Amino acid sequence: MAPRWEPSLEDYVNIAVYLLGSDRAAVTALPRLALAESALHAPFASFGGVEAYPTLVEQAAVLLPHLAKNHPLPDANMRAAFLLANTPEWGRRRCHRRRPVKRVATGEATHEDVLDWIRERTGQTEMSRRPSPERRGKARKYELSSSLAD
Repeated sequence: MAPRWEPSLEDYVNIAVYLLGSDRAAVTALPRLALAESALHAPFASFGGVEAYPTLVEQAAVLLPHLAKNHPLPDANMRAAFLLANTPEWGRRRCHRRRPVKRVATGEATHEDVLDWIRERTGQTEMSRRPSPERRGKARKYELSSSLAD
């Protein structure tokens, strides 16, 4: 199995330098750059050795809103998020529309919307969704109350 690509702060800085037409020193001196680093780590969170987002699609669906909403750059946050999420591993299916990214940045798109959009872009037809944390909690409460009633 080939090692998976995990975007680094250096990758993000390179994209920012390109988009802002600035030099590397100016971008690395930005006061909110730590927000980008935080966003870059979010998709790879784990607890007890279990990844919270085990698939590339789930990781991209977490990365995109974190970068778009955190606003680590003075400008071009949505474009940077879009470019970083548009990885070569996704193959030839490319979507050059930024509208979905704008919906993410404004909070109009849910996590499920982002997952569906990325699945469509990547040609993945499998729509098996993990239940949201809220639904998992409700299911767990039901299981507990059912077992107590027995």
